[in-house]
Amino acid sequence: MDEYVGKICPYCKTEIKEGEDVKVCPECGIPHHAACWEENKGCTMHLLRSTIARFYFSAKLLARSSQTLSATRTSFLSGCRKMTATALRMA
Repeated sequence: MDEYVGKICPYCKTEIKEGEDVKVCPECGIPHHAACWEENKGCTMHLLRSTIARFYFSAKLLARSSQTLSATRTSFLSGCRKMTATALRMA
C-alpha cells in the first residue's frame, strides 16, 4: 500500500509511513492506520460525515419549527456548516 505513504490518517492525524498496515474505507477511499481503524471501529471520516449530517438535519428541523432563530441556534447551524465543509475538504 505504498500509494498511501505520506497521507495523513484522519484518526490520529499522523503520517502513514512505509511498511505500516493500512485500512482504506470502501465507502470514501480514505486511508487509516490499521490500528486506528480498529480503535475507531471504522472510518473516521465516514462516521464524522454521518454524525454531522444528522446534527445538521436536526438543526434544520428545529429552525423550521420556530419563527425566529435564537443566537444559539444560529451559532449551531454555522458550526455545522463549517464542520461539514471541513469534512468534505478532507475527503
